[in-house]
Amino acid sequence: MDALTLTPTEQRNLDTMAAVVPQWNRRDVAGILAHYDEQITWHDVARGRTYRGKREVGDYLRTLFTALPDLRLDLTTRLPHGDCVAEEYTITGTHLGSLFGIPPTGRPLRIRAVSFVRMREGRLAEDTFYVDLAGILGQLGLFPPLGLAETRWGRMGLRVAVLLRSPRRGVATHRARRGGRGPRAWPGGAPPEDADGAPPPD
Repeated sequence: MDALTLTPTEQRNLDTMAAVVPQWNRRDVAGILAHYDEQITWHDVARGRTYRGKREVGDYLRTLFTALPDLRLDLTTRLPHGDCVAEEYTITGTHLGSLFGIPPTGRPLRIRAVSFVRMREGRLAEDTFYVDLAGILGQLGLFPPLGLAETRWGRMGLRVAVLLRSPRRGVATHRARRGGRGPRAWPGGAPPEDADGAPPPD
């Protein structure tokens, strides 16, 4: 975006965001938090977690920098709009500590992410970020390549996994695809439950 089209607020927000990146690449938690509002809130959408205040956000950062001690953040795109800034970026590093509860593997990681940041008086007040969690698990050898699902053996493996996860639904789907009897229709639309809280078998 042409700098001449920016409002003073947008330019100030961009300057703040630009000042934060070097702090990330130095793994300087105090330096990062210095640009945050006291009531900073982080929303980790991929894991369904929320971190409130500088203490919780700081703990998150320290854990991340321990997991990836050579972490580097490279910005791809940054777009300001009023009090908000959108960013696309890549984090790289070597997995040498616990990351999201996953023990260290020593593998290199390349993490793609997007953040939508709301600013307040030139400081970061709220950050809603989306991390490619499936990509992380795949690079750590904990998630199969999605292309595998398109192979014969991949499809068979997924069918078995679905059946083991929900055998009753799996059987009902199999019957429906073959033109057989579908799941039993119960009055009121829901099956009765047995003493363990589970629907009775067909």
